[in-house]
Amino acid sequence: MMNLFYNHILIEAYCTKDEEVDCPLKKEKICIDCFSNECSYLSYTEVPNEITITDQNGVSVYGIGFGGDMETNEVQRKLNLHLWEKNLQI
Repeated sequence: MMNLFYNHILIEAYCTKDEEVDCPLKKEKICIDCFSNECSYLSYTEVPNEITITDQNGVSVYGIGFGGDMETNEVQRKLNLHLWEKNLQI
């Protein structure tokens, strides 16, 4: 018997193709097909400290978080994380 496991992973995906280039998968938006077909234009990065609501396809329709350009230094980041975790009450 095979033990199956899973985990939800939140990433930010983006398409690197030029506007003049047609999508090889004929898609208008990034979707699971981009991953399953290993599209060469697909790129992605991690998105720590995010909460999001997704549609029926798992695509984020609304999200909140902080990080990246919103942070100024490591001290501010630690303070933000402390406040974030304190107010989440999960």
